Amino acid sequence: RVAKEMEKHYKPSSSTKMPVFGVKLPPYLDMIQLESVANIINKYEGSLISYITAINTFGNSLPIDVTVEQPFISANSGLAGMSGRATHATACANVWKFRKSLKPSIDIVGVGGVETGDDVIRLVLAGAKAVQVGTRHWKEGPACFERIAKETREWLSQHGYTSISQVYNQLKPWSKERANQARMLRKEAKQNQAANGESSDQVQSNEASLWKLISAILLVIVAILCADKGLLPSE
Repeated sequence: RVAKEMEKHYKPSSSTKMPVFGVKLPPYLDMIQLESVANIINKYEGSLISYITAINTFGNSLPIDVTVEQPFISANSGLAGMSGRATHATACANVWKFRKSLKPSIDIVGVGGVETGDDVIRLVLAGAKAVQVGTRHWKEGPACFERIAKETREWLSQHGYTSISQVYNQLKPWSKERANQARMLRKEAKQNQAANGESSDQVQSNEASLWKLISAILLVIVAILCADKGLLPSE
């Protein structure tokens, strides 16, 4: 209905330039339903809709505070839209499926659980042209933007890319070889982390031993000075 109303005012033959519009979509768990929505959006490609944002929050979630046995929020009997980390995998799935279903000229803004540079890369690999950060900004503040951007740049550099456009819509199909490679890399990273932790513990232990030695030497010096001044009690 909205599209038809817009077309009354912005017709292809009209001299008035069509404004850029986008549609923010809910999370779709049914891929057939998602494809139906994509088909509708494709009808207005180039004339009305230039991008979509996927995904919005999961509606009618009920977060409960067990400390006081009540919902966390007062509005709508506690029912609210769920955002944050729990939505990330579904956001990636929706972005990926929409990218396959929409015409190439319709861009996608990926939203949902973005907290790190790796999260940005996941959405871009799935087909997002841009990424939105919401809940993390609310928790961490504006500093999260520079941190996430820095982590994204570091990931690109570590993987041999010079631009994020090189990974856009480049999600590879699953393979046993890559899965084994990922397991080995995670194992290696875990071992390195453990080794660094042991090294850090050893440094702390050495520092503690050094301070104990210094304290003992200082006590001896103080005792000698006190004896020299006759400050120590005599028998």
